[in-house]
Amino acid sequence: MYLIKNISKYNNSDRYHNYDEQKNRINSVELAFVQQLFKAKLIVNDDDIAIIHNAVILNYNKDFAPFFSYWPYQSFFNQIQNQFKGKEISETLKTTLNSIKSDLEQPSNVYYNKDKLKLIEKIDSILFQSSNEINIVKPTLFLGEDDFSEFANKIIERLNETEKTIWYKLITKAQKASGSKPTNKYLDETKLLFKKLGADKFKAIINEWFQFVIKYKEKEKTSTTEYSGRIYTHTYYEFISAINIEAIKGFVWMCAHFHDNVTIHNIAKLAERCFRKIPNVGPASAAIGNACLYTLYKSKGLDGIGQLSRLKLRIKQSSTQALIEKYLEEAAKEQGISIYEIEDLAVDDFDLKKGERIWEFDDYKAVFKITGIGKSEINWYKPDGSQQKTMPAFVKDKFSAKLKKLKDATKQIDQMTSAQRDRIDRMLRADRKINWNNFNELYLQHGLMCFIAEKIIWNFTENNTTNTAILINKEWTNNKNEIIKPSANTMVSLWHPATASVEEIKIWRDFSIQQQIQQPLKQALEKYIY
Repeated sequence: MYLIKNISKYNNSDRYHNYDEQKNRINSVELAFVQQLFKAKLIVNDDDIAIIHNAVILNYNKDFAPFFSYWPYQSFFNQIQNQFKGKEISETLKTTLNSIKSDLEQPSNVYYNKDKLKLIEKIDSILFQSSNEINIVKPTLFLGEDDFSEFANKIIERLNETEKTIWYKLITKAQKASGSKPTNKYLDETKLLFKKLGADKFKAIINEWFQFVIKYKEKEKTSTTEYSGRIYTHTYYEFISAINIEAIKGFVWMCAHFHDNVTIHNIAKLAERCFRKIPNVGPASAAIGNACLYTLYKSKGLDGIGQLSRLKLRIKQSSTQALIEKYLEEAAKEQGISIYEIEDLAVDDFDLKKGERIWEFDDYKAVFKITGIGKSEINWYKPDGSQQKTMPAFVKDKFSAKLKKLKDATKQIDQMTSAQRDRIDRMLRADRKINWNNFNELYLQHGLMCFIAEKIIWNFTENNTTNTAILINKEWTNNKNEIIKPSANTMVSLWHPATASVEEIKIWRDFSIQQQIQQPLKQALEKYIY
């Protein structure tokens, strides 16, 4: 105790007058020793705990960082928690802990809010454990002082007691999420918890939270600090509080067990939102964004990989691009195929047939149809087959859930056609070759990809002979209106104007205009036409 008290006094020495000197004394050998000491197993009594805290409070320099920012309180509280776990603590210790909590609750720079809230939660846990049976779960909600906490906590509070208890455990786990990716232990333990709850119930609430964050707009805030008797005001933007970002990251990791369209789509949208830049800050939350990328890579099936491929074209930060590329390469290696092939396999067809899908509502039908890149339409038909100009009134009331699925699918398909157009545009520069069987299955017979592939000029190579053609009236046709018949031995690649003569480009351009072909990417025409 003598060593700890004197280190605190040393840290407050009047001979230090600037930040660099303050930083040096905070990182002194003595303090490093105490930090290491608190990580070892110690036996401390009530008086020791009070002495340690009082030594810090009485001797720290409040003109610099708050007392808890450099003193190892987290390790200190871990010692107390481990020593008194399952035991009732004395009134003296309760008084000391409540006093520390009161000191922590004093105003401080927002930069330290996450650490402060974690320490307050740790004290609450110690006090709760001391007065409850060991099998009683402490109610744990989101801690951040932001709109997300208010939104998410209300959802938890409306649940029955059994479900609340499971969510308390899940939130506790999520709040400890740290590092760039989860451990297998974390994934296994959280899986056991949400299985008790029911995966569908878990996903319903999680996706509601994700949707909130996706739509949430950062807020401009102001903080005031005092230094050497002067008041300083700082204006900044906050997206989600730092402590809630950590917890949301933990819940994103839990979704690595799922591969349903709704969850995968929401995680992809969440990633895109979190990498969107805030003025003078950078990405809204790279931590959540990176967790989304990991989860998309780890999710079962190939839909997550397909979303990674889309995000690679949407997110421009070089570090994020590199991380996505890494995950795509690892996924391809695990599957034993190329990145291009895994991207082909990952494209969802959304149950489309030749770019269309029928949704039935009693005797009425909604016919969804892709009309362009990022564009689609829905037409309604009466039982007698005649078209109805607007959606039948009963659909909204009687089939609200099914209607929502139709609207969600429409948004996803519009985004996917844009993403796949960009992916093929990237292939244009890569000189990729595909065997006919894969091309036929993954492009021409694919419910979504066929819409793009049928409007592109392709090279068909067999026996060192290459023919260039586009699909006209279900026949592969060259720019002289001659029919081309690919076989199982044909290799297919994109025709690129850079490898063609000026005369050939002009012929293809004239042919495209004559046939009224609306191409989804730059090829024969000078600009995109939708």
